[in-house]
Amino acid sequence: MKIFIVSRGVPSKKNVTLGIFEFDQAKALSEAGHDVVVLSIDLRSIRRKRSWGMRSYVQEGIRVEEMNLPIGAVPKSLLIKIGTPALKKLLKVAISKYGEPDIVHSHFYDISYMTKNALAGRYKHVITEHSSLINSEISAGQIRKYGSMYAKADLVIGVSGAFCRRMDSLFGINTICINNIVDTDIFKIKSHGREGDSSKPFKFITVANLTANKNVELVVEGFSNLVKEGKNVELIIVGDGKRRAYIESRVEKLGIGKQVKMLGKVDREKICRSLSMADCFVLTSNSETFGLAYIEAIASGLPVIATKCGGPEDFVTEENGLLISRNNMDELVESMIYMYDNAQNYDSEKMSNEISHRFCAENIAEKIIEAYKSIAK
Repeated sequence: MKIFIVSRGVPSKKNVTLGIFEFDQAKALSEAGHDVVVLSIDLRSIRRKRSWGMRSYVQEGIRVEEMNLPIGAVPKSLLIKIGTPALKKLLKVAISKYGEPDIVHSHFYDISYMTKNALAGRYKHVITEHSSLINSEISAGQIRKYGSMYAKADLVIGVSGAFCRRMDSLFGINTICINNIVDTDIFKIKSHGREGDSSKPFKFITVANLTANKNVELVVEGFSNLVKEGKNVELIIVGDGKRRAYIESRVEKLGIGKQVKMLGKVDREKICRSLSMADCFVLTSNSETFGLAYIEAIASGLPVIATKCGGPEDFVTEENGLLISRNNMDELVESMIYMYDNAQNYDSEKMSNEISHRFCAENIAEKIIEAYKSIAK
């Protein structure tokens, strides 16, 4: 099967997460024996330095046709107006080089809207939606606009059960749930934190973009309660973002600077090493369409504390962690104390094996291929 995957970018050393979900799928489908080409349309700001215009290259065995245009934060209507002809050009180049696709698979609503316009109904169009916009207060105009796009697609995929139900309710469509791939080859069990030595500090870790939605400041506030109780604890915060300065100020004001380490934005290998240093993962997101960071932590053998925010309900169980209400300080502190006392009782190997099997590339690729076959008739 010849598959064109339309992406908002491709991971690089400068930005390891750009287009990571799309590229992981491309690799998995290629490894399953399919003919895969990534069409990357990067419309980020001019501040994101890169080569402008079109280029072709191969990354990790995947052929990439890429268009870089310095657009940035413009109204969505203008973004789509500029992006659609650019994507048409990419599509034309890809077809001339590799032949016509059996499936064109786009990710995220803006890229998918451009793809719908560029295809004009000529090829089978699959959309995978990940965007947190869907979980926010979406306007009636957006519901009409994107609902029309989803209705015209041959298949719409959501990345978690709760997210699919939200989409079906908003747009009157029938989505299917196929989770994102988690790189389980990287996130494996290694030595963890205290390893039964109570003289060492118990280490909590959170990995997130430091935005209001991720609500890491609540983790900091909850953690400070354990410090005040005299517990031997540390908190590792991995990530960067607009809320970093505020979070740092709260750490200072709460007097917990010695117990909190802020590592900033790091690559996946460093995330893996950081997880191996910890005893429990905690993240109090307001909304998640999937919850990749939680899954990576469980795959590393860590029990997790997660909020009931859309994604984690699909995979966090009593065997691998705790689910708490959003913005509930009492539940958070209670859960952190529970983990401090009981994290060593979780079966790290069983947790890791189960989550790794569920989200591994081979299994997700198989589900995607079955979905393609359902519309190929």
